Amino acid sequence: MCNPAGNAGDADAPLHVVVAGAGPAGALAALQLLCRNKGITSRRSYRVTLVDGGRNFGLLSEEELKKNHRSWMIGLASHGIDALRTVPGLWEKYVSHVGVNLTSFALHLGSKEMKFSDPNDIGENYIVDRNFVTAAVARYLHEHFVDDEAFEACYNTKVQYVDGPNKRVLIRGEDGVERYVHYDYILGCDGVRSAVRAAFAQHERTFEMELSDIFTSFKAIHVPRPAGVDAASLHLLPDCMPTMNGIALPETGDMINLSAGVYNHLSCHPDMLSEDYKVVSAYMKKNFKAFELIDWDDAARQWVGQQWNTTGQVHCNFYHSAR
Repeated sequence: MCNPAGNAGDADAPLHVVVAGAGPAGALAALQLLCRNKGITSRRSYRVTLVDGGRNFGLLSEEELKKNHRSWMIGLASHGIDALRTVPGLWEKYVSHVGVNLTSFALHLGSKEMKFSDPNDIGENYIVDRNFVTAAVARYLHEHFVDDEAFEACYNTKVQYVDGPNKRVLIRGEDGVERYVHYDYILGCDGVRSAVRAAFAQHERTFEMELSDIFTSFKAIHVPRPAGVDAASLHLLPDCMPTMNGIALPETGDMINLSAGVYNHLSCHPDMLSEDYKVVSAYMKKNFKAFELIDWDDAARQWVGQQWNTTGQVHCNFYHSAR
């Protein structure tokens, strides 16, 4: 599966690359390949098919994203920011304003705060909603390559199966129609439960991966930044409530994303499981000591209105078939 076929041996023919998953990594990979077509330093060119089961966030306004399509917060360290900067204008015009640059870290032990702000320790870090950065990259793709014959965007389309030996992938559109797409290379950016990764595991004996979980169930709410809370700081909240740990991340619009969770082998207080927001509000106000929220009832309504979340992570020795 790792030995390229098709046009891979012809330096003058374009390589067809299928990118599975149009999140930040997949959309940026597709964009970088397309940008290479405009360069003059290499004879190699690319055709890119981008496949994702969700909608194209690049077609939505930032207001609609904030209102209806929030996701989890992610951190971009210097290497991630440098990758975005490889595409002319992407960071400066599309991404840099949708998140917050971190300038410090804070550790809260009860009501006591310890702050760390040495730039040598912090480096360059950027906090952003995953869907916001996804939309920014997708918007750049749409505005610069929507009419490019080398680019095919297949949103609302699921990867059903990767036929590695024959270098083709079966996809199903939102209309239910299935078709095979042949490729020279395939890149798996399709999340923890990856169809591409499953094909690597089945056909490539040198492939190795580690799938793990944080073993925590958590909820995240968006609240106005409380007085005294640094607008550009990451706040760690160990034991923020009995048996619960938390983290507060800065957002645009003078907001913070406040997450709190419990390890799976423990239980949180029954009041935090209540469907009555007033019960949750009273418990949070009594037990959360890190800082005073502006509106406890609003925070509790958000808490009650969502399910418990979990998250996982995967590490692989490679993510694509071009080895």
